Order: sequence, then C-alpha cells, then structure tokens
Amino acid sequence: MPSFSLRIARTVESWNIQPSGLILAGTVNDAAASTTVFKTTLTNADDFINGAFIVFMDGALQGESRKISDFANTNGVITLATALTSAPADTTPFIIIGRS
Repeated sequence: MPSFSLRIARTVESWNIQPSGLILAGTVNDAAASTTVFKTTLTNADDFINGAFIVFMDGALQGESRKISDFANTNGVITLATALTSAPADTTPFIIIGRS
C-alpha cells in the first residue's frame, strides 16, 4: 500500500500515514480543554479514530497536528499522544485524517 508523509509547518514531528479514506471534520466543544484531552462535536464509536491525526484549521493552533491515542464517544473526547503547544479554544475547527 502506498504511503505519504505529512509535514505541517508548525509541527516538529512527521509521520508515515497510510491512506485509509478516513477524513472527518469537527470542532472543539470544551471551554476547559487541556493540551492533551478535550471534548469535540464528533459522535463516532469508541476508538474509531485511534491512531489517526488531528489537524487544527484555525486559531492559535492553526496547522498544528497530533496523533490521537484514544477517542471516547461520550462527549466526543479526544486524547492526544503528545501535548499541543496550547489548549485548543472552544469551537476551534479541525480535521481528522489517516491512520498510522
């Protein structure tokens, strides 16, 4: 299966992402978000996006990306493998792409 590397200008990591057809969009839904755990508008099944990557599309985190280590359907909670440079603001839009 072909793969490609994703490099975002503000990210100091690069990953080998396998094309999986997985592309989702959502927003942060958490006024008390942390740099590693936050609620979202996503409603997928538990663990559905584990191993995928979140890329923030606007605000202070625009262009920043991280690997998702866990997803819980209750409140759409995303847990990241590594911390963001700052907590995402409520209503910040993002996309979810691929799986490693």
